[in-house]
Amino acid sequence: MSRTSDYNFAVNVAETAEGLCKIDALRFHAFNSNGLCSAAHDAQAALSKAVEAGHLKSGALIAYDVYNRFGYEVIMRQVQRKQPNFGKVKRAIEWMQRDIKKIYEVIADANS
Repeated sequence: MSRTSDYNFAVNVAETAEGLCKIDALRFHAFNSNGLCSAAHDAQAALSKAVEAGHLKSGALIAYDVYNRFGYEVIMRQVQRKQPNFGKVKRAIEWMQRDIKKIYEVIADANS
């Protein structure tokens, strides 16, 4: 990982968090359109479309939003801190990746 921070690169240019220092990786996931917070929003939108199309019951929105929201809130809280707790950030990233994957698996199962 790089040791120097470059906010503009992390938020506007980077396509992945690979090679970014910890604070920039956190900023990437919080603010970049390729980050996990954006991916979580996209997963929720896909879930909503599946419910509207009748492939899933409306309870899916509640069931999967709860898990997705927690990781999002941890990342957004930590990015605002002067000294983020990177242990919490790492766990939140793992949770969000798992939960986003689960949403797309549920949608795929419902469409098959």
